[in-house]
Amino acid sequence: MHRKYNIIAVIILVGVLLATPLLIERFLTAPSITKVPVETVKTISEQGPQGDAIKDVRLSLLEGGQAALEDYRGRIVFVNFWASWCAPCLVEFPDLVALAEKHADDMTLIFVSNDLSRAAIDKGLAKFDDTTRTSLADAGNIVMAWDKEMDVTNRVFGTYNLPETYVIDREGRLCRKIVGVVDTAADKMDGIMAACGGGDGAAAAEVK
Repeated sequence: MHRKYNIIAVIILVGVLLATPLLIERFLTAPSITKVPVETVKTISEQGPQGDAIKDVRLSLLEGGQAALEDYRGRIVFVNFWASWCAPCLVEFPDLVALAEKHADDMTLIFVSNDLSRAAIDKGLAKFDDTTRTSLADAGNIVMAWDKEMDVTNRVFGTYNLPETYVIDREGRLCRKIVGVVDTAADKMDGIMAACGGGDGAAAAEVK
């Protein structure tokens, strides 16, 4: 009997020893949460021809029904792709909500969740403080969408890594693409709002 327990203990010990290097490597190589320097995001007008308006993009809303990006023409639209399991997404979420509150008159913020279930989304939203949850519920310019099949995320926007945020100008044309956590500092965002609010139709170059 004792020999049997000894064998089991040896097997467990070997398993721990084999797994330890992998766990250490994963910890050491885990991406840090950093904010994208927005001032380095280039527009397509600096790279080449201006982009056309984004058409026929429909989003499934979290509470049911659909909305089209064209519905928000005339406003500056931030489309943020996020998920409850994405730590950087949760870091920037409250800042984006506050940004939408600040620019309520001319900005619409669309959160597009890539979660597989409504329960996961609700669990993620429950992690935010009362201020963020209240603002999210009361703001008339924040839209909650759900793309669990990631069709719009992957096929339309070409997004495979979260978070990513797209800024669409008043004419419905892509103005900025921000990869990673958005730096919502006032001096950075005021520049983005001004650039994307002028209707110059510039589309974005990716920044990593």
